[in-house]
Amino acid sequence: MKTLALTGEFAGDLLEEESACRELLSARLRKDGADATSAANARAALGKILIARQKFTDAEPVLREALAVFEKKLGRDSQTFNARSLLGGALAGQKKFAEAEPLLVSAYGGLMQHKKTTPAKGDMRVQEGSDRLVQLYKDWGQPAKAAEWQQKLDALNASAPPPAAGK
Repeated sequence: MKTLALTGEFAGDLLEEESACRELLSARLRKDGADATSAANARAALGKILIARQKFTDAEPVLREALAVFEKKLGRDSQTFNARSLLGGALAGQKKFAEAEPLLVSAYGGLMQHKKTTPAKGDMRVQEGSDRLVQLYKDWGQPAKAAEWQQKLDALNASAPPPAAGK
């Protein structure tokens, strides 16, 4: 029962976060315009929440818009690769594996390159991207590739610095 209650609380939090992200996106669109990176950031945040809520079909267009802005305005920035990874996750969640794979692999490579310049966010984004790749190959019925990416993820986790005391 406790697990069910916690799951319900988590789902409620995500619903509230989704609503807040939609409000933020609306405000960014009004203030800065659809082509602004601030609006793309709000779209990426909303897309991530939609993925967490398993609303993959809803997340796809939001993340495509975010990625288009990041690619145009920021080029090969870590935000671009993160949006690419999120979009790959949304596609994988819809079982569009062949379309998701190149996005996820490319995003992983780009996030690894940026990891040194944005250590805190970089570590988290690489971890999430790696998780998405492992899940993609598991869901796609490719256990050898899933194991290969799991090994990379395990090596990444083993090399990560320990969390600071009290956290």
